[in-house]
Amino acid sequence: KKASIVTFDNGDVLVNASGPIIHDNKVFVVGKRQGSELATESESLYVINASGKLELAPGIDTSIKLSNDVYGGGINTTGAGIIPVGGLIILNNNDTGELFTYKQGTFTKMTYNGSSIEWLASVAAKGNKMVFGASLSDAPSGTNEQRPVFMMDLTTGAITAVNMPTDVQTVFFALGGFFLGAQESRASGTLNTLW
Repeated sequence: KKASIVTFDNGDVLVNASGPIIHDNKVFVVGKRQGSELATESESLYVINASGKLELAPGIDTSIKLSNDVYGGGINTTGAGIIPVGGLIILNNNDTGELFTYKQGTFTKMTYNGSSIEWLASVAAKGNKMVFGASLSDAPSGTNEQRPVFMMDLTTGAITAVNMPTDVQTVFFALGGFFLGAQESRASGTLNTLW
């Protein structure tokens, strides 16, 4: 069968595309619209509709430039891109590093105690729990509080921080629990340990 480019109704195409991923029984991609006066200057989240055409994902803030980098499961200082996990999508603001969740048309900035959560390191989900490593925007540089382990309740959206370890490089679910490759302390310069 012949491949064909996915387009908008007016024939515009999506460039700098990343994805596609399946979420909520739909196909989503991140990219930049190009081809007409409706072209966009920055990458956003789009969905392929039932007739095979692209449309802007409902609820998305188009003023935020989303990262289209491919998420590889580890530290990515340029910002991880579109990531399906635990019944939601995690998206990264390519300019600021801020993380957002997208679930059933709702686009929400990820925060903890009033601070922006930024620069996703690694993530895994099981049941209604998601564990991930990231940075806190307002935490002092070089402290354990700057790069904690977070847990998110996928039902309520509540985010908590785990006191230890810190600076997560890898997180995965196996043998009935979450495993972390992380440090005990950022200040000590210790090597990553399996937790």
